[in-house]
Amino acid sequence: MRPWPRTKVAILSVAMVAMIVLSSCDGEAPVAEDRNDAISAAAIPTVAIRVRVATLQKAELANPIVADGTIAAKQTSNIGALAEGVVERIFVAVGARVNKGDPLFQTRMSDYQRRLKEVEAARDVALAELENARLLVERRRPLTTKGVVSGAQFDEAKTGFDVARARVALQEARVETARQALADEFSREDGLRHF
Repeated sequence: MRPWPRTKVAILSVAMVAMIVLSSCDGEAPVAEDRNDAISAAAIPTVAIRVRVATLQKAELANPIVADGTIAAKQTSNIGALAEGVVERIFVAVGARVNKGDPLFQTRMSDYQRRLKEVEAARDVALAELENARLLVERRRPLTTKGVVSGAQFDEAKTGFDVARARVALQEARVETARQALADEFSREDGLRHF
């Protein structure tokens, strides 16, 4: 007869020990049914194994998780001046939380006032040119009927008057824009731009 290989013997031995240990886990002493079982039970010592029982509890983990990603604001707002100008003072930092009515920045009021004076002066020049063109038309009209001034020269004077009137309208619009920019930026007494 051929001997068993060592691996088969080892596997069979581990299986037998496991069966014996598992059968003795119920806490009662093994009962021998016949004489051979009594001998084998007496030959193997029994060992009590202490088992720790725990109940499951729900809890948060305190282990930090390291990950790459991007953090973005829930709400963002692009804030800017209604009219161009130099910012004199900034009251908040980039990314800071602000509430409605908080002052954000202050623009230089003198720039708006200077701009308004400039466009008012340009309007006054356009008004003077319009008056001059009107007088030229009125001077040439009777001279055209007498034949002293040609029709082309009279038409040129009328065109100059129409152009001067259009310039006045343009300058009036610029004055209104400058006034509105000044009012928009400095409508509050403190002269600050609010959110």
